[in-house]
Amino acid sequence: MSSEQPMSKQIAATGRLERLATLSELREFYEDYAACLDEKDFDRWPEFFTEDARYRVQSVENYDRGLLHAPMYCEGKGMLKDRVSATRVLVYEPRRQRRAVFNVRLLEEGAVIRSQASFIMIEQMLDRDPVLALTGRYVDEIVRTDAGFLFRDRTAVYDNYRIIQNLTFPI
Repeated sequence: MSSEQPMSKQIAATGRLERLATLSELREFYEDYAACLDEKDFDRWPEFFTEDARYRVQSVENYDRGLLHAPMYCEGKGMLKDRVSATRVLVYEPRRQRRAVFNVRLLEEGAVIRSQASFIMIEQMLDRDPVLALTGRYVDEIVRTDAGFLFRDRTAVYDNYRIIQNLTFPI
């Protein structure tokens, strides 16, 4: 920016650069989250959330209607850790999952960051071809801490009419 440009243009350009930097950090945060789950590092998964976080996996129909029912619902880090324990006892057939996160959008930036991103999850059982298990979008409230971003509220809104395999693992 040259000093000849009006101050308002310089401020606007600085704001855009800060927004792009936040968006870049946000994309990296989403990708780290997906990699954690893809690598089955479930013990680390709760560390992506604040102590009082809320996490839901909910159908698009229920989400759009403001209904509370969610097949997976956790309030607080303790419930997230319980979900991790459940993955160890509820899964009887080995499987691999891969998640792709894309179309990350920064909706609102302030003390709480509001964002959305699309996701797909592909699952493969030992003796079967991979299947597209879930598609949908994340609807998030994120806070910035000294350690980086943390989810305060995360809703994985799935588009599927039905869940193909099961819903044991976090999305």
